[in-house]
Amino acid sequence: MAENTSETVRSGENEDELEDGLNPRESTFVRALIDGLTVDEASKLVDICGRTGRRWRRKSAVVAHLREHARTSVQQATAVLAGGATRAALSLVAIADDKAKASAPRVQAARACLEFASKGTELADIEERLTTLEQQIANTPFRGGRA
Repeated sequence: MAENTSETVRSGENEDELEDGLNPRESTFVRALIDGLTVDEASKLVDICGRTGRRWRRKSAVVAHLREHARTSVQQATAVLAGGATRAALSLVAIADDKAKASAPRVQAARACLEFASKGTELADIEERLTTLEQQIANTPFRGGRA
C-alpha cells in the first residue's frame, strides 16, 4: 500500500463515510487482507492494535467483503479453466489416439482442467439456484406459528 494512503487513513479524514458498510480505515484494512497481509500487519497499516484488527476481521461487513473477493477470484479461475477445457479435451483425445507416446503428465493436467472446469460450472449453477431460493424465502411473508 502507498504511504500516502496510510497517512490519510491515520489522519481520520472522512472516518464516518461508509463505503459498502465499511469506513475508510476498515476498507483499507480489508484491501490489505486481500493483498495477503496478516491481520496484525493490516492492523498496523491502519494504526489499530491487533486485538481491534481481529475484532474487525469478525465484523459481518468485513467478512462479506472478503467472501465476495474470494467468490470473484474463484469465478475468474473457473472461467480460465473453462476456457482451456476444449484444449484439454482435444489433448486427451490426441493422447488416447497416439499409442506410441506415454504422456502421463499431460493426461493428468488435461484431466484436472476438465474436472475443475466441470466442478466450477456446477458450483456456479448451485450458487445461482441457492440465491434464487434464498430470495424467494426472503420475499415470502411469515405467517407465524408452525409451517
